[in-house]
Amino acid sequence: MRIATYLDAEGKVGNFLGTGSICVYEKQNDRWEKSSATPLVIGDNLSLSEMKQLLGEAVHPITQCQVFLVREMRGIFRVFLEDWGFHVWKSSGTLEQQLEQAFEQEQSEAQKEPEVLPMPTGDEQSGQYHINLIELMQKSVPHVSREILLPFFDMVSFTRLEIISDHVPRWLPFELDDLGMRIESQTPNPKGEGLQIVIVPACSARSCPKGRRKRSMSCSCGG
Repeated sequence: MRIATYLDAEGKVGNFLGTGSICVYEKQNDRWEKSSATPLVIGDNLSLSEMKQLLGEAVHPITQCQVFLVREMRGIFRVFLEDWGFHVWKSSGTLEQQLEQAFEQEQSEAQKEPEVLPMPTGDEQSGQYHINLIELMQKSVPHVSREILLPFFDMVSFTRLEIISDHVPRWLPFELDDLGMRIESQTPNPKGEGLQIVIVPACSARSCPKGRRKRSMSCSCGG
């Protein structure tokens, strides 16, 4: 197994800001050996789109590696990595110990039965869908909004998606442009609980699922 991580100038697992490298390690003879290192410099004065571009350019060449070791599980950088298909893990100890712990966590996760998450429901013909994230939480359905909504965006062509939530997911505004969508409105839920967030396609009558996204040659909306 190969595991990628970001090491700062001191050779410690860092938080992507500053000067460092994206390094890939591979286990050989019970030891983790570095197989590649790509320099990465991200200043805290950059916009999120600029940070995403720099990180994307650094991780794009990584092949046969789906695991990324991070210092913090919170933050937009984790969202970027998971959107690009990485399984993200956090651990503690020396670098060798952290790599081993990430390896063990990945092995344990691979043995679990795949979790079936709920999806927005609605009418395929009209393209109108809805989902109540607050209700799911009250029913003790474990979820992360991104894990529910991104697969829906990737698979379903819709005209309107209504989301009931106690807040606007932090990752959502950063991704909507690339998804070819926009927030039409966010108002107090008429039932008095949380917000009613309405997502609509930005440049067509219906959204373009994965492979037919905005700015894609195959996008039917002409945007």
